[in-house]
Amino acid sequence: MRAPPGQPSISSWLKKVQFKIYHTYSNPSRLVDGPGPFEIEETGWGGFNIEIRLFFAPEVGSKPEYRSHFLQLEPYGSEELQKRQAEEGMVRSEFLEYVEFNEPTEGLWEVLTDGEQWPKAGARGGKGKNKRVSGAGLGVEGEGSVELVEKTTKENPFSKQLEQQILAVLRKAEKDIDDELVATTKEREGIQNQMKALHSSG
Repeated sequence: MRAPPGQPSISSWLKKVQFKIYHTYSNPSRLVDGPGPFEIEETGWGGFNIEIRLFFAPEVGSKPEYRSHFLQLEPYGSEELQKRQAEEGMVRSEFLEYVEFNEPTEGLWEVLTDGEQWPKAGARGGKGKNKRVSGAGLGVEGEGSVELVEKTTKENPFSKQLEQQILAVLRKAEKDIDDELVATTKEREGIQNQMKALHSSG
């Protein structure tokens, strides 16, 4: 579990993550405490589903949330994708997901706009706990608010309209990845069936 490249750290609002991996591994249920990175390292082959439980910081005021991730450990996808995997010597099985806080608290706002939260944005609010980042460190002047305006304007680019556009992009990306995984799984099953048929005929 990590933030996309160039994005703020998730450690300020995510305190620990529980991973439940395949049952054949020793100690399949593992808890990783913050600060991040929230990760575990193992070796294996094939693919399996991982159950993930997110534990938030007290400032968030939300109960733990569950996620599910199918980990693919062998080459998959189009010929071009498999070629790139071979060149990199790595198979990436990554998903971009978002965590949505429906009723964010003032405490959460303080955490998310802390200058230390936005190292890639130039920390416009300065460093240290008492420094704030205007417009969440993205160059927007003025005080922040947990309430979004309805439509985007030049003075205030952050709005419910922009939020919906971002969510639409994320949902499409998630669907595209899911479709690709389904196609890859069917392709693998077809190859396995062919191999079984060859063994049976031999």
